[in-house]
Amino acid sequence: MKRIVFQVMNSLKILLSYMVCLGISLLYTLFVDGTSGVLLMSFIILVPLMSLILVLINKNAVNVSISSSDSTYRKGSPIGVTFKFTKKSILPVPFINVVVGYSAHLCNGDIYSIDEFPQLRTSMAFEKSLSCDFNFKAKVSGDCSIYVSEAYMYDYLGFFRFKLKNIDTNTKIYIIPDVIEISSSQTLFNNICNSVITNDEEEESHQNDVLSIGSTLGYLHREYVAGDSPKRIDWKLSCKKDTLMVRLDEPSPQSKPCILLDMSIDNSNSNMLDAILNFERLVESSLALASMCVRNSIECEFMLCNCGNSKSYMLTSVDDVYNLAVAICHNCEDGEHRLPNGISKLKTSDSMYILFTDSFKGNLKSEVTSLKNRGIVVETILSPRYKGMYSQPNVWIVNDDLSITQSD
Repeated sequence: MKRIVFQVMNSLKILLSYMVCLGISLLYTLFVDGTSGVLLMSFIILVPLMSLILVLINKNAVNVSISSSDSTYRKGSPIGVTFKFTKKSILPVPFINVVVGYSAHLCNGDIYSIDEFPQLRTSMAFEKSLSCDFNFKAKVSGDCSIYVSEAYMYDYLGFFRFKLKNIDTNTKIYIIPDVIEISSSQTLFNNICNSVITNDEEEESHQNDVLSIGSTLGYLHREYVAGDSPKRIDWKLSCKKDTLMVRLDEPSPQSKPCILLDMSIDNSNSNMLDAILNFERLVESSLALASMCVRNSIECEFMLCNCGNSKSYMLTSVDDVYNLAVAICHNCEDGEHRLPNGISKLKTSDSMYILFTDSFKGNLKSEVTSLKNRGIVVETILSPRYKGMYSQPNVWIVNDDLSITQSD
């Protein structure tokens, strides 16, 4: 509204200034010199007309495109974006004004602001193309964009303006969340350790199994190939065979905790910056927990959940967690808050499910309650904005330092 009022007032001032100039030229013609006064008035009348003709010819002859040197960036890194203007006409182009919009994940300089977008102003006399560079900073992880909020062409006097149509509207930017090491979520980690079946316990359960031909206790084997987990190498048998041998059977699915990340940002928050900051802490806390698990030799499954669908990743090393962080920033952050269909319909399971969500209500909350009623272990981790709002044994809160503490 402020921008509209400003534009109207500016147009009125320009019109008033023009009318004053036209009135002065008329007085000059009547009372000073009629011949030169007529020439002066003709010039004042013809200039806006010629300016309008140039705008009408060029308004569909200018293209605006946006490009970036890369699409994926780490948090805190600078982002360079190029706006390129190209024209098809050989005639001079009057003034072009472009309002540069950007997601709340970015900042222009060191200031968060999506209320007053920066503007690019240029004109093209004889150039066929013109480039303008713009610099941003990656502040919050996620899927974001830099786009053209408004693009207009003005005549030379500023009387008329027309909206540009040939615009490459936006460019996608992906900012990778940080993976940090935390040690202050020990209570939740202890619960994970107590709930899963570790590899050592599984190996003990095979002590009484029948020995296979060419194998050690309870396991079938084959030769090692590139990509096999080093944890599956049977060193005793490898020494006997004089070649690396790995166990064929994988740990039971119940031996892996399953981390569920609800990829939907809570749209009920009127402040979009607060919403994406809460979601970022949720993402980075889930990655920190996954990193803690794999660093302690606990393999885990990580599922990205969106609208009842999911993408699953198996994490066995810290490198897997870093690769997952890149995958997360390329996934959409919107949709309905739901559990994956395969999990919400489970009748029974010995697995431990750890749900990270920024909106614990509606269908999602009822699905979690239903799983708990069936005896399935579900730990719910909420973003910092829920601090002080819950006091339940299976509900946890992410703190600003990404640690996870019990809600009660």
